[in-house]
Amino acid sequence: MTQPVRKIDQRRHVSNKAMQGILEAAAQYPLPIDVVLAAVGLNAKALNDIDGRISHRQACDIWQELVSRSGDPYLGLSLIQFSKPETYDVLGYISNSCENLGEALVKASQYFKIIHSGEDLTLEINEQTDQVTHRLAEHLAPKPAAFNQWIIASIVLFLQKATGVEWKPLLVGFEHPKPKNLEPYHRFFCCPIEFDRPTNEVIFNIDLLKLPLLNADNKLCELLEQHAKERLAKLPQSENFLDNVRQIIYKNLTVGNFSLNEISIQMGYTPRTLQRKFKEAGLSYQTLLDEIRQELSYCYLREGQISTSEIGFLLGFSEASAFHRAFRRWTGKTPGEYRRKTSV
Repeated sequence: MTQPVRKIDQRRHVSNKAMQGILEAAAQYPLPIDVVLAAVGLNAKALNDIDGRISHRQACDIWQELVSRSGDPYLGLSLIQFSKPETYDVLGYISNSCENLGEALVKASQYFKIIHSGEDLTLEINEQTDQVTHRLAEHLAPKPAAFNQWIIASIVLFLQKATGVEWKPLLVGFEHPKPKNLEPYHRFFCCPIEFDRPTNEVIFNIDLLKLPLLNADNKLCELLEQHAKERLAKLPQSENFLDNVRQIIYKNLTVGNFSLNEISIQMGYTPRTLQRKFKEAGLSYQTLLDEIRQELSYCYLREGQISTSEIGFLLGFSEASAFHRAFRRWTGKTPGEYRRKTSV
């Protein structure tokens, strides 16, 4: 029987409003949304609270289930045609009311955590180019490729519509591995595409920052910003202690330096003090380690390019059989059964 596992990193959430926009687009594909949500342990009622949020893991599970049921590995690009301004929550309305594209990107970076509290959107300006970077917190498991596709395509399409100009990026980069067929990427972005990048990114000509937006409205922008600031203030703050432990575990899994004693040394605590901090946080070290291994195992198995024995090594298990036993304990399935179920 599958044992209940504490949800990983509950303070890293995705806006219900943003997730609703994705599901509304998926319904037009069409995909059976109620069935998709049921498959990941949710229902439409759970997303009805427009100020509510779901976990990063739940959002990734939804995307994986959408891809699995559609059979479309490029679903993030396929769905973008159905996106609407409200898909991006208050962030979309603020960006749309700015004076120009440059201001819109600055505002988007300031309030992006309303969409996903575990991610950052940054604007880096060089002499001739600008780069919009979308970065996931280090201690969160990677997103499915379709999730990355949707985010980067959303940035490009939203700003094209906001300016009324079909500008093209100079380059687009993705965190996920290179797929077999690049044609859907080139058809949408019309520029060079790179994969296995440290972050998702869009690079474009610096002159585009001056493009005026069609619906610029300074007064409306100020009102919306006040609302956005209130929303940001209400977001749960990061669990600093657990975040730090997660980052150390992620970095040390493959080299084997992730015992409780090793973690205490790297954090500058005695083992006893570290155990006390875990108790104060409401979980044990082993529970946290299991969460991280479980989350990463899902991602590795979905990629389909890594053998289960290699996955066991990447997760710090001494042998493949130990990984198989742990995975069955977490899910009630073998790694092979899970991979076949989630493969496209």
